[in-house]
Amino acid sequence: ARGLAPEAYVKAFLAEFGLKGLDESKVIDLKGEIPVVVSKGFFVDRRTGGWKVDKEGRAPFVRLLARTILDPYEVWQVPVEINEKRYPELRLIRLFQGDGNTLGGFCVFSLVRGRQWLATTAYTPKTGTSAQDERQLLAYLERKRAGGLVYREP
Repeated sequence: ARGLAPEAYVKAFLAEFGLKGLDESKVIDLKGEIPVVVSKGFFVDRRTGGWKVDKEGRAPFVRLLARTILDPYEVWQVPVEINEKRYPELRLIRLFQGDGNTLGGFCVFSLVRGRQWLATTAYTPKTGTSAQDERQLLAYLERKRAGGLVYREP
């Protein structure tokens, strides 16, 4: 549903992983191999501490984002540069069909202190319902497919 409080969306996302409270987190094994931390961190602006879950109207799709983590189509490991230091990043990609249009799930985990994958962001790239919008979505996700392919759905 649209128009809910940000906390309601974050709770819905966390519930997909069996978490009940906003301050709970859980380590899951991504595809049985990579331990990642799932928390509200996907939806918190690190600069302000405020919610970013409803940025560009993405909040109603939080359960699809959880499914992107639970069952990604692809996982890519990409080197990124932050403050002149290089870090590995995991990018998870999944496509969903519904209501006559295609939605993409895109989630990012960053390796922290060389040992723990933490939530960086999760969102559905902005789309409309036209064929051109779908082509733009696919082109956007294609650009995110960089680095080394860690996993692809058979």
